Amino acid sequence: YEASLFKIPWNKVQQIAQVNYKGAYTNATVNGSSASGLGAEASLTLKPSRAFQFGGSFSFNNLKQDADVTQPTPDPRNPSGPPVDVVLYPKGSRTAFSPKWTASAFASYDFPITDSVDGRFNVSVNYRSSQELRIAVGTADIPAAVFKSDKPLIVNAGFDITTQSGHTVSLFVQNLTNWDGITIPGPVNVTEFRYRPRTVGIQY
Repeated sequence: YEASLFKIPWNKVQQIAQVNYKGAYTNATVNGSSASGLGAEASLTLKPSRAFQFGGSFSFNNLKQDADVTQPTPDPRNPSGPPVDVVLYPKGSRTAFSPKWTASAFASYDFPITDSVDGRFNVSVNYRSSQELRIAVGTADIPAAVFKSDKPLIVNAGFDITTQSGHTVSLFVQNLTNWDGITIPGPVNVTEFRYRPRTVGIQY
């Protein structure tokens, strides 16, 4: 097993955001002052027998902005005038695309099929908390719009056949539960990213 606690002091942090410019969403890199927070990670693997093992891991971070992060944005009420500063990330908000939690678990079982062929069942589960995307709407009196992803929970499974000569054939299923939520948020459907549908295959 492994475990760690840590503190993150991140100076001159740069963040990704989107700015609505003349009706189109444009990616922008925003300069911030700093972000900081505590975090923890841990992992564990258990082997009750030579054939069976299982385990998991998790991570946590509380990384947040230490001060308001603003973005100069064209003012839709005065397009020819100077840009206005829109607060994209208020003090205390999470950094861009930064999940607070991640976790995983796995299990596998090995067994002989014949004297020269072995089999293995394996399964894994991966979880991630939501991520945020912020978009400046272009007016200083209106805070940035916040869009959040879903919380992916992906299950993969497989069955492997391995010969003593080192050849392996694998039957696998990715995204067993066919989870189809949003992994990366966006202001409209065409800018969102979704996880690939259930995939079944054979690999040699």
